[in-house]
Amino acid sequence: PATLAPANQRGPSHIEPKASYTRPAPRAAMSSKKAAKAAKAAKRSSKLVDAAQVGDVETMARVMSSGGKLDLDALVAVEGWFDAETKQKVPDVRATALYAAVASKKEAAVRFLLERGANPSLADSRGNTPLMSAAAKGNLPTVRMLLEAKADLDAVSPNAGNTGFHSTWLFNRPD
Repeated sequence: PATLAPANQRGPSHIEPKASYTRPAPRAAMSSKKAAKAAKAAKRSSKLVDAAQVGDVETMARVMSSGGKLDLDALVAVEGWFDAETKQKVPDVRATALYAAVASKKEAAVRFLLERGANPSLADSRGNTPLMSAAAKGNLPTVRMLLEAKADLDAVSPNAGNTGFHSTWLFNRPD
């Protein structure tokens, strides 16, 4: 057995022994119930964008009424979109249902979404707003709907530096 040195040779008596370190419990991963709920919400958002893109208001209404609250302003991956200037396919685009409806010139779907509170100023993943898209396409009825819904006139596309007003002239749509 080890013997202790006399008290005067052991060092200062005010030093406390180190408390044993216990690692904090790891954060619990998302429960499978929450993960399933999130996956279902993502699927519903994707269906809403798909329906908006083709102007299927009936399907949009069905998707919105099924399940819980649906985020109308969720950015969802969309495929098969082309750049208006270059006419080349644009990879990795994420857009809202409203943007998809505007880009596809589906006025009934645009009206449906705006009446239910969709944000008229929310840009797609490239920074283009629904107003910029409608203006670039010369879609005057949709431009009017977006302006009545208080779309941001001063929003600037980070890629091109254009506003909706600029889009009308860039794409030769002075009306």
